Amino acid sequence: MRPKRGLDFGLSEVVVYGGEGRGPELCYLNPLTIYYGEQFNKWRDDNILLGADFSWYLPWGRVYGELLVDDFQYDFRSEPHELGINGGLDLVTPWGFRFNLEYTRVNNWVYGQNKPRNRYTYEGRVIGWEMGPDADQFSSEIFYPMGRSLWTKFLLRLSRKGEGKVDDPRDTDVPWPKSFPSGVVEKSLLVGVELRYLPRPFLQVKFKLEAEKKRNRGNVKGRDSTSQRIGLEIFYRWKKSLFLRGWS
Repeated sequence: MRPKRGLDFGLSEVVVYGGEGRGPELCYLNPLTIYYGEQFNKWRDDNILLGADFSWYLPWGRVYGELLVDDFQYDFRSEPHELGINGGLDLVTPWGFRFNLEYTRVNNWVYGQNKPRNRYTYEGRVIGWEMGPDADQFSSEIFYPMGRSLWTKFLLRLSRKGEGKVDDPRDTDVPWPKSFPSGVVEKSLLVGVELRYLPRPFLQVKFKLEAEKKRNRGNVKGRDSTSQRIGLEIFYRWKKSLFLRGWS
C-alpha cells in the first residue's frame, strides 16, 4: 500500500504445515485468505507468521521497520506474543557518505512449534533471520565513494545470542519471558572493512577484512575467542548469467 508518495506499507502472512495426506491446499494458495481464520475454522495447528513493514523515503534517506508476530494469541493472555522487530535508518549526505543504522531483535520461541515438521527450519538452518530466536543485533555501516568505480565500507556489529533454539521442545504452553536474551548469553563484536571495485558494468570485485571477538561462545560461560577473516569475491555477468568466484 502506498497512501502517499514516498511512504510504503506492507502486510504479509506465511504458513508452514504438514502431516499425513496434506499437500498444497487451496485455502493457503489464495493470496486474500486470512490464514488464522482458516486454521481456526478447521481446528488445525499449523505454524503461521504475520508481518507488517513500512518504508518512508525522505530527501536525506530512508526510515524503515518491520514487525513479525508468531502464533498470534486470540485471548492476549494465555501465552506471550512471540515477536520479532527490525528497524533502521539510511542517511545520505551531500559529501557522498552513506550511513546505515539497524537493529534487529527476535524473541525466544519465534519460528518454533510443538510439532517438529511445522518449524521454520530446512536442513538444520532457520528459515528466517540467520541468528534465529532469542537474539538481537545492532549494526552500523558507513559507505564512502573513493572514486566513480571504487567504494569503501566500514562495518561495526554487536550481537547477543541466548540459549533459546528453534528446535527447543514445546510440550506445554510458551512461558512468559523472564529475561532477554535467556541463560548464558553469547556476545560478539565484529569490525570490518570492505573495498568494492566496479571497473565495468558486468564486473565487480570485493575484498574484505573482518575481526570478531566472542564471549561465552556457544553459550558456554567463560569460553572466549577471537578470529580474523579475509575474503575475495568476483562477480561477472555474461549474457544475462551471473558467475561468482570467491574465497575466504
